[in-house]
Amino acid sequence: RSPGPPSPTSSSRIAEFSMVDVGIIDEIVSPRELRLDDSDEGHDESEALLSEEPREEDADFPEPSWKVLLFLRAVFFLSGISGATWGRFSTVYYNQKGLSREQIGVIEGTMPIFVSGIQPLWGVLSDWTQAPRLVFGATRLLSTSVLMLFAVPSIANGFSNLLLISLTMSFFTTGGIIDGYVLDVLGPHSKRLYGPIRMWCAVSWGAGSFVMGIVTDNYGFDYNFPLYALFAI
Repeated sequence: RSPGPPSPTSSSRIAEFSMVDVGIIDEIVSPRELRLDDSDEGHDESEALLSEEPREEDADFPEPSWKVLLFLRAVFFLSGISGATWGRFSTVYYNQKGLSREQIGVIEGTMPIFVSGIQPLWGVLSDWTQAPRLVFGATRLLSTSVLMLFAVPSIANGFSNLLLISLTMSFFTTGGIIDGYVLDVLGPHSKRLYGPIRMWCAVSWGAGSFVMGIVTDNYGFDYNFPLYALFAI
């Protein structure tokens, strides 16, 4: 049996419901409109942040002078180039000392583990004494003195002695202190200035590795250790 034509009453109800649905749809904001509204609000907020005056704490903490910034760049530059004179060529040195690949792997693998456990303690000492420059300078001097033992043939011989020297040198590794010190000096300007200053460590590391590679190939390790001491201290 086929359904008959809709009655006038049914048609009016359908039209009524359709009008209600259209009204509801008109009141609903589409997801795309919501995203546009949110992006507009975020854009307005970004413009407000960019246009606002410098914060009060920035005004109370003036930007370091060019002499201070130059000093900080020099610290990172010398730190990177001193590390390149030894860190990039330590495995070559161990190989020349007659160590096996397994023994070299033990030394190179143990040192980072040792450093990761010791270095936070130096950070605690630096915070407790409020003397990061003193802690960094003292540990830098001690680590450099220990590393110079590699240049003494009567001491730097055999796997056990080389491992002991490497671990002792790692005990005085405090590279993180200098980063914290620089951030304290820069204060609220660190977000803008720290990256360009820290970049000098990477520049000197790359350039130093290239230059010291030429020196090591032509003159051996006789010049690596005094150059490391010169740049480190």
